[in-house]
Amino acid sequence: MARRLHVALAGVTALILLTGCGTAAGDDDSPKVFRVGFGGDPITMHPHLSAPAYNIFLTPVFETLVKSTPDGGHEPALATEWALAEDGRSLALTLRSDVTFQDGTPFDAEAVRANLEAAARPGTLTARSLTTVEGVDVVDDDQVVLRLNAPGGHLVGVLASEAGMMISPAQLNGDETARNPIGTGPFQLTELTRGRTVYTRWDAHRDAGSTELAGIEIHGFPDDTARLNALRSGQLDASFIFPSQIEQAEQAGMRTTVAERTVFHSMLLNTGRSEFGDPRVRLAIGLALDRATMAQTLYDGNCRPTGQPYPEAHWAHSPEAGQPEYDPDRARALLAEAGLPDGFTFTLAISNITTYQRLGEAIQGELARIGITVNLDIMDNPSLTALRQSGNFDAVGGQYESGRPDPTTFLTDFYLPDGTFNPGDFATPGGAELVDLARRSTDTAERADPVQQVVADAAELGAPVVPVCFPGSIEADAPHVTQGVTVSIVGDHDFSTVRMDSGGTGR
Repeated sequence: MARRLHVALAGVTALILLTGCGTAAGDDDSPKVFRVGFGGDPITMHPHLSAPAYNIFLTPVFETLVKSTPDGGHEPALATEWALAEDGRSLALTLRSDVTFQDGTPFDAEAVRANLEAAARPGTLTARSLTTVEGVDVVDDDQVVLRLNAPGGHLVGVLASEAGMMISPAQLNGDETARNPIGTGPFQLTELTRGRTVYTRWDAHRDAGSTELAGIEIHGFPDDTARLNALRSGQLDASFIFPSQIEQAEQAGMRTTVAERTVFHSMLLNTGRSEFGDPRVRLAIGLALDRATMAQTLYDGNCRPTGQPYPEAHWAHSPEAGQPEYDPDRARALLAEAGLPDGFTFTLAISNITTYQRLGEAIQGELARIGITVNLDIMDNPSLTALRQSGNFDAVGGQYESGRPDPTTFLTDFYLPDGTFNPGDFATPGGAELVDLARRSTDTAERADPVQQVVADAAELGAPVVPVCFPGSIEADAPHVTQGVTVSIVGDHDFSTVRMDSGGTGR
């Protein structure tokens, strides 16, 4: 099916792009375009190269093999069934037979094989999630089997994330997907410009009637205030905002919805640098943070304090990890026991986004009370991401994701030796064995105990990830938006649930 895609060069501002977007909606049957504000633009439209925080741009175009449910479970999507072998060393998938890609290519087992092989290529962000996959065997058009070199219960979550997003096979060997993506989803990308990403409903989708939207516009606003102001002025129908903006949005007549999320604001310590190799130092830092006051001061009380990476609503939450404790006297005593009665100095790298910069300043102030000097290194997001991946840091602050694509991925990355974000090789006792045990099943009830044990053990040792609070995913909607985007606990965005009445500005 032919379609048009316009890609503009840099230099067009979001404000200019918004001009003229306030056309009033007609009656209830008129085409409706949902305009939503987000904290930035997509770096790429290629699922294998896109960071999880940007999946909002991918989900309109790409469907996954498995779908994440709002509560952290999984349900059929392009795969209707899956079965993990008794030894955990193979995963069989049964596929839908009524699916085509937006370019007319059939979706079948060969397409799945080609996609998973491409997602596992070195240099992709998805490759590390597929290291247990040795090969993909095509049984017939509707059946594939993933051969594994280790237990693969976690792969159900992986296949519900970017690694499981199905791209037209015609695009897998080039870079076209980065700017002109073709999936099996209900929307097609029709415009990609600085400040605005535009989608049009694909009427040939098998379930096109599930959404009343004729299109979607995602407007990128790095500035938090500008994003909220665009909603208040009628240039947007909805916007994702930070916790500190909830009161402002509601005073302006907007409805706000907070979705529970497995993202948390935190600080990552390099246990191979500074004094962080001593568990007493890490424990002292955790005890020195007055999270309740920080949540009130920084987020107007709308960021729930936590001392662990999983909210109570998620099955990986560990009751044994306990609640965050504030005890600066005990923190000073631990530093003295570690031979640091006068404290020490380290550098905290933090994003230049206002919310995170304020987080860094708050951590700086809290730790100063126990004699620790924090030098802030403020940088843009791409530079911060590169620094974290390099391992060449004392500490990095910001937002961390613990549930996507699977909790054992987070544990492997941060709590096991050789983890992607564990340059100091922090380890919990028997952590690798517990992760292996958690991957021998796809049943979260069976997986919960070993995962929660690793979380509890890390907390007892002073985990290198020092959580502050859970901000959730917060959407502010104009009055004419009767139902907003559904955001799962691991951050998938479902636009099919959006509903707007005839009195709005969506066009």
